Amino acid sequence: MGTVLRSELRQHRGYLLAWALSMAFAIWVLLPIYNGFLTGSSQANVLDTIGGPSSPVAAIGLSVEHLVTPVGMFGFLTIFLMLPLGIHGMHLGSTILAKDYREHTAEFLLTTPVGRSAVFWAKALTVWIGTTITGVAYGLAAYAAEIGDKGQAFDHREFWLVAGSAVLVTWVFAGVGLFVGARWPNLRSTLLVSAFVVFVSLCIGSFATIMHWRILTYLSPFQFFLDSEIARRGGYEPGYLIWAILLILGFTLAGAFIQRRADVRFAD
Repeated sequence: MGTVLRSELRQHRGYLLAWALSMAFAIWVLLPIYNGFLTGSSQANVLDTIGGPSSPVAAIGLSVEHLVTPVGMFGFLTIFLMLPLGIHGMHLGSTILAKDYREHTAEFLLTTPVGRSAVFWAKALTVWIGTTITGVAYGLAAYAAEIGDKGQAFDHREFWLVAGSAVLVTWVFAGVGLFVGARWPNLRSTLLVSAFVVFVSLCIGSFATIMHWRILTYLSPFQFFLDSEIARRGGYEPGYLIWAILLILGFTLAGAFIQRRADVRFAD
C-alpha cells in the first residue's frame, strides 16, 4: 500500500498544492475586506443589506448578531468557500479512482502487484491527506489575516473550530467521492457531478433552514457546523458531528466493499 500511496501523492502533488494555495489566498484576501465592512459607519449599511429576513445570511442559518464579530464573518465566508472545498474533496475522491479505469494509469501494478482493497485505501489516504493539507492552509491563512487586523480581538478557540469545520465538510464530500468513484469507475464528468452534488446539498440546506425542516438539514453538510451554533454551544453539535463521522465512514467503507468485491481471486 505504501508504494501506491507514494505514487498517488507524487502524481497529485501539483493539484493538491494548487488547491491549498488557491483557498489560502482566497480567504487571506477576502477576510480583511469583509472585516473592514464591519467597522465605522458602513456597518449599519452592511447589516441592512445582508441581515434581512430573506438575506443569504438567514437562508444558510447564520446569526446576524454574531456576524458582526471577526469570527462570525470568518464563519460567513467559510460557508460559501465550503462550496469549492466540497467540490475539491468530492472531485479528488471520485477522480482518483475513476482515472485508472478511464486512462489505464495504474503503473504501480507493474512492479508491485496488490489487491484492489490495498489500492483503494492508499487512494483514500491520499484524498484525506490532500484535503487536510488544503484545510490547514485555509485555516492558517485565515488566522494570519485575523491577527494581521490588530484593531479586532477574536475568540481563538472558536476560530479554530470554524476552520476545522471546513475540513470536516470537505471530508464528508470526499467520502461521497470515493463511493462514486468505486461505484461508477467509468464516470467521465467527475468535476461536473461533484459540482452538482455540492450545489444541490447547499440548496437543500438553505431550503430546510427557511422552512424550519430540521430533518432535511442532515442531507446538507453545510448545516452541520454553523458558526453561530459553535459560538452558542462552545463546540460542535454532537448529533451533527456523529452524523458527519458516520457519513465519512459509511461512504468510504461502502466504496472499499465495492472495490474488494472486484478483486480477482485465484483457487489454491
